[in-house]
Amino acid sequence: MERGAMIIQLSDFTGILSLGLNIGTGAPSLTRTADEAWAQSLIDTYLPDYVRGLLGNSAAEGFLAWLAEAEREENAAYEQLLDFITTEHPNPAACYIYYKALDNGNVRASSTGVHRTADDGAENPRGLQIRAWNVMVDANRRILLKAGVSDVLAEAKVTLCPKLGFCETLNWFGI
Repeated sequence: MERGAMIIQLSDFTGILSLGLNIGTGAPSLTRTADEAWAQSLIDTYLPDYVRGLLGNSAAEGFLAWLAEAEREENAAYEQLLDFITTEHPNPAACYIYYKALDNGNVRASSTGVHRTADDGAENPRGLQIRAWNVMVDANRRILLKAGVSDVLAEAKVTLCPKLGFCETLNWFGI
């Protein structure tokens, strides 16, 4: 099982976080297989960055190692963190991955949606990125508030130390 399978589903990349994926459309196809592989590569690349940004390096390493275990041992603190992240909608980890995909030029925005592109599309995706980032920040703040009052995390001595930027919204100037 991929590391992000418990935090992110491919279905998280629909609606406002649409990456133009051809998933869940019925019969098997090469396009859908390629889309799923591409989305999984984004998850594998950027999910650890998101978790480190939200939890801090120390807490993130233990949490990521726990997620990667084939047969996870019971860990109430990590299960609670997983619940905090996955109950937010839209998924804040998916928002971060969406932001990074747009930032790295893997997709372009157009009036008909978001499309993958190999060239520099004429449309500027900044508005979509800012919306995704700010949605992620709002969710991160709620997650950190819940974690701050969690007796389970306190008993397990899990200390979160988020990166400051993961709790700051962007304005239209990117500041």
